[in-house]
Amino acid sequence: MWKCLCVPIVSVAFACPAFATDVQVPSGGAVEPGLTVAADTFRKQTGNEITFEYILFQNFNDTQKDAEELVKIYRRVPADLVNIIEYNPIDAFKFTKPDEDVIEGFMGYLEKHKVNARLRRSRGKDIDAACGQLANKN
Repeated sequence: MWKCLCVPIVSVAFACPAFATDVQVPSGGAVEPGLTVAADTFRKQTGNEITFEYILFQNFNDTQKDAEELVKIYRRVPADLVNIIEYNPIDAFKFTKPDEDVIEGFMGYLEKHKVNARLRRSRGKDIDAACGQLANKN
């Protein structure tokens, strides 16, 4: 279950692997219902901004259906921004980043549906120093 500590901070970001209701998280529940409750509670209690952090993984959460689900959640939760993040590969996982045309299509769908989304390009991946990569080095 998603929990939100409501303290006076400037904003909160929810890192979400996917928004499809059939995607299961380790706790056994679907991602979306708990997320919307936590985000809505936070916003009502603090009035602070909410940002979704959405990492795109090839063949996992990069389809038009996934973009549609993201639009639905964006409409239900008073989110201010969706950061679409390029995945930075690490040795421990076999995920890959989607092809550029898939990323552009995903972003285009969000733009067409008036989602305030920003593509966060990876920096430092050429030297294995991008976000998420350093934690996996000895």
